[in-house]
Amino acid sequence: MVNVEVSKAICDIGTRQIENSNITISEMLNLLSQESEVFRRNVFTEENEISSHILIFVNSSDYRAKGGADYVLNDNDDIKILALLGGG
Repeated sequence: MVNVEVSKAICDIGTRQIENSNITISEMLNLLSQESEVFRRNVFTEENEISSHILIFVNSSDYRAKGGADYVLNDNDDIKILALLGGG
């Protein structure tokens, strides 16, 4: 089981547990996108790439350091999906 926490700045999905831990980060994001159109719009670009304004951490490490969107999730992985916020 994988624990996923989505920032409220992205959408109201909140915390989810995904039973299938043998999926990639990309597949996990697609599952969450099916649950929320707001999530999809905020996480993906028009080209269906992960937005540069989205931070994804796997067990406190940036997902890109783990192999990017093709990283296969493991049991007990903790995923945090955050949005970069700017302002001034």
